[in-house]
Amino acid sequence: KNVVLSMDTLVTTPDGTPMFFASKASYVPHLRTLIAGTGVAGFSNDWAKTVSCEMVLKSIHNLDHHTPISLRKKWQDFCEKFPEMAARTTTIYQWGYDKITDKIVGFAYRSADNFVSEELCFGWRYKPECEHATSGDVLTCIPTMMQQQRRIQEQLPISERRHIGGECMSFVLNKDGCSTFTSFIFSDYEDMEAEIFSNYSNL
Repeated sequence: KNVVLSMDTLVTTPDGTPMFFASKASYVPHLRTLIAGTGVAGFSNDWAKTVSCEMVLKSIHNLDHHTPISLRKKWQDFCEKFPEMAARTTTIYQWGYDKITDKIVGFAYRSADNFVSEELCFGWRYKPECEHATSGDVLTCIPTMMQQQRRIQEQLPISERRHIGGECMSFVLNKDGCSTFTSFIFSDYEDMEAEIFSNYSNL
């Protein structure tokens, strides 16, 4: 009946230098659909704008039908504009309310698989790795899981690391709409914010 999504807001350079904070998920109200992405900053946001403003759609399944071919073209254009991104991968996720079944359905589209539509089953999904809770309220488990993800990533070489930070933004989607709020703020948020503005003031 619902989906809970939590994401951090930190965007960095490949070497981990903080660039800016960003919203990594978007809600499209007229489709009752939540769109998020991992891997390449900005690509999922650009896709969400396309879905919201440039496509004639009536449902999450209608969107799913058009998504693979549309993402292939958009990814090709994106990599031509930013050649350094061609070696990277990205995944787009879409969850929406299906009026026919009265359930939330979800799909993943991975650049590594040519953006083929992959229907998601119900259950926990998390990226990068961590231990997930097996019971209790989902939202109360998120801070512990995300802090653990960050600790694990900090043990990896910088070139392999996924950098996590800023705020933890959570979304709760059901058939009536979507709510969003800050689940928690990382302890070094202000230090990262200061570094971001310092970097831009030096340009």
